[in-house]
This record gives sequence, structure tokens and C-alpha cells, in this order.
Amino acid sequence: GTAMLASTYSELQAGNIVAYLRDMSEQGRIAPVNGDAIRGQALVESGDCLDCHRIKRNGSILGPDLSIIGLTRRTSELEESILDPDVTILPENRTVRLVTENGDEITGKLLNHDLITVQLLDSNERLQSFAKNELREFEFILDSAMPSYANLLSNQEVEDILSYLVSLTGGDAQ
Repeated sequence: GTAMLASTYSELQAGNIVAYLRDMSEQGRIAPVNGDAIRGQALVESGDCLDCHRIKRNGSILGPDLSIIGLTRRTSELEESILDPDVTILPENRTVRLVTENGDEITGKLLNHDLITVQLLDSNERLQSFAKNELREFEFILDSAMPSYANLLSNQEVEDILSYLVSLTGGDAQ
């Protein structure tokens, strides 16, 4: 009586899935947070978070959409992203730098690349597409585009923001 479709997994595959789910429950997708989600929302909306991130229809598309981040990321992962964003950068959040034949330097969020072309979203949220053979340089930027807030937010502000972020599950209450 669930929405999950029937599947035929080998005993090893099923065991791996169960082990993963047990690990997830032990680590807790949503670890207890001692913050106030209302204050966290106010901090996110009044700060510079929405300059890069989107929540529902508000904000930018340069960074990850946070509208359902409470369903997809653990509390510890969210905290790490706020305090030390260079530790883990998901592939879909990679930034690239390229230099065109005429010397223009463009940095943006990588959308796609193959052997022939590269597409990115530039800092003005414009889609840019280039043939790789017409570029002087093309490189991945190893650091996160997101700054660290470790020395900019108090422990309570971090807890408040985390409380707000874990509440973002796509429901209408946001």
C-alpha cells in the first residue's frame, strides 16, 4: 500500500540498501537543532543568501535551490556548507572559469560540458555556450562560490538558519 514500486534486488543489493538506510537513521537526516526557524528565515531573507540561492520563487538561480533542502541534505551537511563550504562541493554546484579567444574571462556555474562545448550560467544569470576549441582556457574552480560564514554568524544564528533550512521540505508552511 505504498507508492514505492516493486523491485527485484539481489540479496547483496538489498542488504546494502538496508545498511545505508540504517546508517542514515543512526546519523539522523535531521539532527536536533536548537534554533528558531522563524529567526532563521529572517536571517536568510535579510542577508545575502538570496543573492545566490532561491527559495520557492524568491532569490537567484546562481546557487542551489533551497526550496526542499530539508529533504535532500543532512543537518550536518547544511552546517558544513554554511561554515566551511569548500569541504564538499556537489558536482551540480561546480564553478568554471574560461577565457575566450579575444581574452574575455567568464566565470559561472557549470551547466553542461562535453568534448565539444561548455555551457554555464554567468553571474548575471545568463546562459552562455562556447565551443571548447575557441577557448584559450577552461578550468574548474576548486573552491566553492559560497563564502564561509564561520566568522560572520554567531552559533545561535547558525542554529536558527539550520532550523529554517531543515524545515524547507516543499510544504506550504514556508
